[in-house]
Amino acid sequence: MFDSCFAAISRKNKLVINERGWLIQPFLFLEALPVPYFVTPIKCCILELSAVNSIHLSLSLKTHIPEMNAYLLSGLGADKRIFTKLTFPQKYVIHHLEWITPLHNEELTAYSKRLSAQIDQGQPFVLIGVSFGGMIAVEISNFLKPVRTIILSSASGAGQIPWYYKICGLLNLHQVVPTRLLKAPTSLLFWFFGIKGKEQRDLLTQILKETDERFLKWAISKIITWKQKLIPKNLYHIHGTADRILPMTFIKPDLQIPDGGHLMVYDQYELITKILRDELD
Repeated sequence: MFDSCFAAISRKNKLVINERGWLIQPFLFLEALPVPYFVTPIKCCILELSAVNSIHLSLSLKTHIPEMNAYLLSGLGADKRIFTKLTFPQKYVIHHLEWITPLHNEELTAYSKRLSAQIDQGQPFVLIGVSFGGMIAVEISNFLKPVRTIILSSASGAGQIPWYYKICGLLNLHQVVPTRLLKAPTSLLFWFFGIKGKEQRDLLTQILKETDERFLKWAISKIITWKQKLIPKNLYHIHGTADRILPMTFIKPDLQIPDGGHLMVYDQYELITKILRDELD
């Protein structure tokens, strides 16, 4: 049966497979499988070398699943470590967009265009952004048109930024606050982020310690003075009801997560994973 499906080239021997699926004669390599019997995307694998120099042929037929890139953007007071507990559908190839140094007085739209150079525009892709990363995802979606954009614990437009942040921006109060205070791992900061337990406290403390002060101050300035009003049509917004940094009062999400804090992507990862899988499949 197998002789009709496979062809082998060796110096003098042809491929011989017994009824148990063992190759019992030496060979150099297998030629391509005849198209009438196996057609792409069906795959044939795996040839394993045995202890007696025989080769066992293990056939595993799998339907090919087209891959799609997923680009993840973290937020302020967080980095790609907040995504570590999430799992994604098999077809997605995960990429973490790395923050770049902002130029002097650079606006968020211009920054987003430079950051988007990390995206392979020749392939379909989705964007997933958390907090400040969600705002960047919105900006990118307005000029690159991803298949899907999902934001969590974020704002989809300037209208969802709390009024008291905007007042701080108008008065330039953020410019007079020392950056070291913004990075200090205080009880008040943990409360705002909705930190639960030592693991999350240690994670946030370490991330804040590693956050570039110049980038932090620039990003805060852009958040509280954000002017984007164009909301992408393919946007899906997930937000927690207990978010203290961006309270639900100002947000109009597509899905509310009960008792979800600003870092719900980390502390409610099982629920967030299920929601993302449902949206992405």
